[in-house]
Amino acid sequence: MPRACATTCPPERLLRRAVEAGAVRPELEVRDLAAVIIMVLATVRPSDPDGADRRRNLALVVEGLRVSPTTLPPSSRQTPGSAVCEQ
Repeated sequence: MPRACATTCPPERLLRRAVEAGAVRPELEVRDLAAVIIMVLATVRPSDPDGADRRRNLALVVEGLRVSPTTLPPSSRQTPGSAVCEQ
């Protein structure tokens, strides 16, 4: 059963601290972080042994996480600030 995790879920605490520090967009959700990790891992491949493409793609993703004058579209499951952790 899902539980509110503002004080108990490490990814939620990390995200909340980053938002409070002004380091990331305030509308980010924990599930966005999972998607980002999957996207970045998808760029790891043998044809890029020096990691140039991986570094470039990571920079693109990180830039998208930063505070911006525009907001992200709403997610399909949650509204900002209503993240849950699965037990």
